[in-house]
Amino acid sequence: MNSQQEQKLSVAMLLFEREQVKRGKRPELPIDRAPDRPLPPLSEQQLAVIRELRRAGPATSVELSRRLPYSSHQIVNYLKGRAALAIVKKTERTQRVETIKQNSAWIYEVRNGS
Repeated sequence: MNSQQEQKLSVAMLLFEREQVKRGKRPELPIDRAPDRPLPPLSEQQLAVIRELRRAGPATSVELSRRLPYSSHQIVNYLKGRAALAIVKKTERTQRVETIKQNSAWIYEVRNGS
């Protein structure tokens, strides 16, 4: 499948999903939600991760998991929330040398002014 076919398919899929919303067969799509909707409050876990990023600076989820009582997977999930995304950003990918798979990992940092 080339990029034009992919684009055409993605438009068709989005139209289908929006039709399902109209029929009441699925919840509203995140892309169609009002952008001015208030952010949910941060959880204690999200606050702990954000405090650690402010204290020690940019870090990967693996590095944060070594300093906090959460797994790297939990940390990634905490930083995916809408409220956390307003404060924390992914800056770049880095090669993880401490793992067998040698795959890359995102570096997280607190946004300026947050």
